[in-house]
Amino acid sequence: MFEGAIKDWKFVVSFIVASIVFWLLEFAYQFYLLVPGQLNVSLVRSFALSGATLFSAALLSSALMRWKPAWARYWNVRRALGVVGTAFIALHVVSVIQFLYL
Repeated sequence: MFEGAIKDWKFVVSFIVASIVFWLLEFAYQFYLLVPGQLNVSLVRSFALSGATLFSAALLSSALMRWKPAWARYWNVRRALGVVGTAFIALHVVSVIQFLYL
């Protein structure tokens, strides 16, 4: 089931680290500039925007791969964008439930 991820573990680890850095930059932007000092709102918004951006990039790359079939060899990047984007959207849902409804 995870043979591809185990075989290409360096890519997986570096992509996860890059995704977390992307989220941290989004969180810092939210926490320090847009809604200064509001941790709850910053977490909810940063998870939502990071997830939507990464998921949109996955959908855009899918369309680009149909337009340029030579780029189809980068399908693992498209899949990783979608998985990480979905994970951030799930974290957004969890943070909304935690901070806004409990």
